[in-house]
Amino acid sequence: MPLTLRGVSHRYRGDLPWVVREVDIEIDDGESVALMGPSGSGKTTLLSILGLLTKPAEGEVLLDEASTGGRAASGLRTTQFSWVFQTANALSRRTALDNAALQLLARGVRPDLARRTALVELDRVGVGHLAPRPARLLSGGELQRVCIARALAAAPRWILADEPTGQLDHATTLEVSHALIEQRPIGTALIIATHDPDVAARCERTIRVVDGRVVAG
Repeated sequence: MPLTLRGVSHRYRGDLPWVVREVDIEIDDGESVALMGPSGSGKTTLLSILGLLTKPAEGEVLLDEASTGGRAASGLRTTQFSWVFQTANALSRRTALDNAALQLLARGVRPDLARRTALVELDRVGVGHLAPRPARLLSGGELQRVCIARALAAAPRWILADEPTGQLDHATTLEVSHALIEQRPIGTALIIATHDPDVAARCERTIRVVDGRVVAG
């Protein structure tokens, strides 16, 4: 069943311009979707609304045709969604393995099981050999793959990625985007905000955003 936006508009204060305007989109389970648009187009805000981090000023966000408003949003964010951001979000003094296990540990998964699961995903994205290394000693590309492993380990229904290759060189971008797009579990949907046409081309569908409106996709 889909993740749906109906008539969604948003601005951060009542006296500010609309950042997202009258958006209707539907994204299915297991689908890979790129959000593309120029800087300031509203794609990051749109991604935040899709991931239930931002409540829209107008309209509604539905999951399986049910409302995600009110208390439902908090539980869904924890159990259904994982995030990968442009800047790798890692605890610098903790190992790659501990960082990859963080979301599972936050859910209350037993530590030994969380770390075993995380190690499988570190191996899947090509950095299993770095599991005992402190995050502060990893390169940008290695850290980003650790963050992807963390998202995959949580086995979410939805992975949302905000410019995850924006600070990486071309070769590392290809490695990271492959890990994120191709290594996700069957049935896990990916929504990725990106400026990179090569990354978007790897996705099944592209939604183009201009001045807060969806103009294609």
